[in-house]
Amino acid sequence: MAANNLRLGDIPLVFNLVDAAEADTEAGLPVPGNANVTDAPGYVMPCAGYIVGVSATSAQASGCTATVTPKINSTNVTGLSAVCTNSAPSGYDLGHAQEHSSQKFAAGDVVKCMYITTDGGSYTVKDIAAIVWIRPALYG
Repeated sequence: MAANNLRLGDIPLVFNLVDAAEADTEAGLPVPGNANVTDAPGYVMPCAGYIVGVSATSAQASGCTATVTPKINSTNVTGLSAVCTNSAPSGYDLGHAQEHSSQKFAAGDVVKCMYITTDGGSYTVKDIAAIVWIRPALYG
């Protein structure tokens, strides 16, 4: 079994933002039902596990990109990002669970989703929807 495939039992954590503003530095995507990350910055993990991937969609304007990355508490997960552009509005990245220490979370940690935008001169506000895929370590 390849290390970079999703497995039965992997759990999707959904994040979305309507009319995502331009973000030259990291900005948070809220959980559904919340308009901002102040009210609900992420999901509290009930057990230990790993982030195994991220997928996103956003129909960016010509010349613009949105890059979506997962975060655990205040630490970025290295090596995982989904890039959305005008010509490729959906992106995904499946990592190698358990191989990178930055992908591991403990019970009580908060899994978040962040985005950064780049533009070709002027940014057009667009929606961003993302999923951070986790694999619980329920059995050790």
